Amino acid sequence: MKEYEVGNIAQSGIGQASVLSSPMQMAIVAATVANDGVLMEPKLVNKIVDKDGNTIKEIPNKTLKTDVISKDIAETIKSYMGFLVSNNIYRWPAFEGTNAGGKTGTADYIENGAEGIPHGWFISAAPLDDPKIAVAVIVEKGENGAGSAANIASQIIREAVLEN
Repeated sequence: MKEYEVGNIAQSGIGQASVLSSPMQMAIVAATVANDGVLMEPKLVNKIVDKDGNTIKEIPNKTLKTDVISKDIAETIKSYMGFLVSNNIYRWPAFEGTNAGGKTGTADYIENGAEGIPHGWFISAAPLDDPKIAVAVIVEKGENGAGSAANIASQIIREAVLEN
């Protein structure tokens, strides 16, 4: 094994190096944790309504797998995600009252030989006791995940949980 491959293996354990994920994949991770380890088919909308607000079509929930992770492990991760949002030092006011959980992330990017350009990630689900929404936000070439990505996610969660 080449020296750089050893380093890549070590870095992949913390989501760096050659680990690639899409926002949809990370939203599915947040949803699966929030749903106690149950993997649901992802949906972008719950229903289609007409201009008067009448429901034209409901999009049903569909379970894909019931044991992606154990309920005990999911509960532990949810408690950590909930703690981050409710006891954070970042002061994300839009999360107040949503019972959301979240996880920050920062992926380093290399562009034109310049290393360490951050892509800020934030994944979230809410409410943790009865999940209705999971989101993933990435802000490319931005800052760490606790910055813009978390603020955007908190506004989406707030709108979905409290405003509707």
